[in-house]
Amino acid sequence: MDKFFVEYNIHEIENKTHISPVVLNKLKEFDFDGITKVKLYGFVKILEDEYPEYDFSDLKNEVDLYFSDENNIKDSNTTIDNELDEENNFKMYAIVVVLIIMISALIYFIQKDKEIKTSEIKNVSVVKDKNLSENTSKVIDNNKTTQIKNNNSKLVLDKNISKDNKSEINRTLLIKPLQKVWFKLYNLDKNTSKEYLTNKVIEINNTTRSFIKFGHGQVKLVYNNKEFFPNSKKIVRVIIENNEINITKKRLKEFK
Repeated sequence: MDKFFVEYNIHEIENKTHISPVVLNKLKEFDFDGITKVKLYGFVKILEDEYPEYDFSDLKNEVDLYFSDENNIKDSNTTIDNELDEENNFKMYAIVVVLIIMISALIYFIQKDKEIKTSEIKNVSVVKDKNLSENTSKVIDNNKTTQIKNNNSKLVLDKNISKDNKSEINRTLLIKPLQKVWFKLYNLDKNTSKEYLTNKVIEINNTTRSFIKFGHGQVKLVYNNKEFFPNSKKIVRVIIENNEINITKKRLKEFK
C-alpha cells in the first residue's frame, strides 16, 4: 500500500476511481473509523479493478482485523458520513458562488452593450440628419443646374432638328457591279423579295430596312450619300438599318 500511494497521489487516484480524498486518506492510514465494512470492501474492489497490478490484500486484512472488534462496527456508521456531507456542502457552495459571479458578469456586459448600441444609434441619427440637410441642399442646387442644362440642350436639339429638316436623307440605293453579279433583295418591312442577275447599275428607291445577299462582293454600293465596297469574291450579305449600310454575318431568318 505504501508503494501505491507513493507512486500515485490522492488527486490522481480520485480522478480515476471517483473515491473521495477523505476516504483515500483514511485508507492510506488504515483509519477506518466512521466507514462501514460494506463500503470499505466496495472501495477496495474499485482500487483492485482500476489498479490490477497492485496487491491490496494488506488493506483487506486490515479491514477484516478492524471489524473483528465489535466496538469499531458500532462507530463506523457515523463519522465518515458526516465528513462526506461537509465535503459535498462545500462543493455545492462553491458551485453556487461561481454561478452568481457568472450571472452578474453576464448582466453587466448585456447592460454595457445596450448603452453602447444606444450611443451608436444617437450618433447615427445626428449624422443622418446632417447628411440629409447637406443632400437636400445639393439636390436643390443639382436641380437648378439640371434645369439650366436641359434648357440649353433643348435649344441645341431644336437647332439640330431645324438643320435635319433642311437636308433630307437619301434612301436611294445604287448597286454598281464591277462584273456580272447575282443578288437577292429582301424588304424586311414589307416581307417581299426580288432577284437580279446583271452587270448594269441598279437603282432602288425608298430603301429603308433591307437585307441583300450577293453572289460575290465585287460591287459598289451607294447609299445615303456614302459609297460602300465589300471587295470580296465570296458570298456577301448586307443589311440596311437606321439609315446605315453594313456587311453582316447573320442569316435572313435572324432579321425576321
